[in-house]
Amino acid sequence: MAKSRRHWYGQWLNDQLDLYSIAESLGDAAWQEEIMNALTRKEAAVEQYIRSATDPEFKALLLTIAEKITEAQTLVDQERSKAADAKHRP
Repeated sequence: MAKSRRHWYGQWLNDQLDLYSIAESLGDAAWQEEIMNALTRKEAAVEQYIRSATDPEFKALLLTIAEKITEAQTLVDQERSKAADAKHRP
């Protein structure tokens, strides 16, 4: 089922507000200003967000990145397990 423009706008707005909150907690005034600028030109920003979220090549790239992150996390977990095992051996 295709998502409505309203759904995409709501998702984009929530993301922007979350980012603004993070920027505020970091004390990053420049980032806060950038987010506020995006909010003032929301129509163009939402169009870009929809295009990136629905682009098959972009989705494939995100999936590849997620797989690589999972692989890296698995390797880190394996190394931690080896280190813990070695620590407990006499």
